[in-house]
Amino acid sequence: MFRQNKALNSPRLSQHKRAKATLLLIGSLCCTQPLYAQSTTLDQPTAQIQAPASIQTTASQTANSRKAQQASGARVATALPVTYLITQSLLANTPVAVDYLPAKRYPVSRLPYWLNKKLPLKQDQLPQYSGLVTVASVWPQLTLYPQLRQQNIRIVPVDAAVQLKPQGAKVSLVADKDRADQHYFWLAPDNLKVMNRIIAEDLSLLWPDHGQQIRRNEQSNDQSISRFQLDLDDKLWQQEWDGLCSIQEELKPLLLSLSLPVLGDSATDSTELEGMRCLWITDKKPKAEQSATQQSSAQQWTLNSLNRYYGKDLNSWLQSNLKQLDKLTR
Repeated sequence: MFRQNKALNSPRLSQHKRAKATLLLIGSLCCTQPLYAQSTTLDQPTAQIQAPASIQTTASQTANSRKAQQASGARVATALPVTYLITQSLLANTPVAVDYLPAKRYPVSRLPYWLNKKLPLKQDQLPQYSGLVTVASVWPQLTLYPQLRQQNIRIVPVDAAVQLKPQGAKVSLVADKDRADQHYFWLAPDNLKVMNRIIAEDLSLLWPDHGQQIRRNEQSNDQSISRFQLDLDDKLWQQEWDGLCSIQEELKPLLLSLSLPVLGDSATDSTELEGMRCLWITDKKPKAEQSATQQSSAQQWTLNSLNRYYGKDLNSWLQSNLKQLDKLTR
């Protein structure tokens, strides 16, 4: 820099060279200051502000408390007795509640009327549901999602009959698809297992904090269904029935799921069953008047088909049907 100042004062330096030297001097001064400033900034230690441990702990506790409050206020709605039983069993020992919406006195055949006529009258009184368990893919007359969506735009539908995902699980229906919306497909134990698995998977995704408990409940339900399935077939063989009979189309899924052949239905002539020991299956209480065919068999298994609300749990329902079968004698 000293040489540059001296050169500028030299009388021999031309005006052009003097101007060029001046520009070089100015440029060196401009570049020196930012480099110095930048160096000073990098040499300064960076201060990191950390919250005290007590504040961090309080924030974590607040977040956990908020999650607990959200879970404790969470509710699931359903409108079919079988989905209510399964969902209730899956959510046992969790803070998530399950509500059965229809009036408990209504049979399954009257549920569409209640949903269309009675539900709109009490819709404003309903809480905000986080989830809805339905079988709308098989029984569209029981569609409930549009109504509950008005209360909570974020409600998650769970279809227990056909899983709402690509290549998802689904129940098996009787070949007569024209009457699929009248068959009690949940009476087939394999379908009951599928429904249990579908609902459990979606509920564990909705509430991952309780996923392990839901999966444990799923395994317990699955074991109860498998035990019922084995005990039922065993009792039927021990009682030495030749086959199964029923005049109720809605019970056909159960008859087709058992190991014994189906010998008679509503279209069977009584003469075709002569000499056959047929177990008549119904969900209606015995009446004084019975058909000649039913009187000849003198045996009738009156089961609970879940065509109405049932106040106990899933395993109790299964065992109650086995106890009804035990009442029959060979």
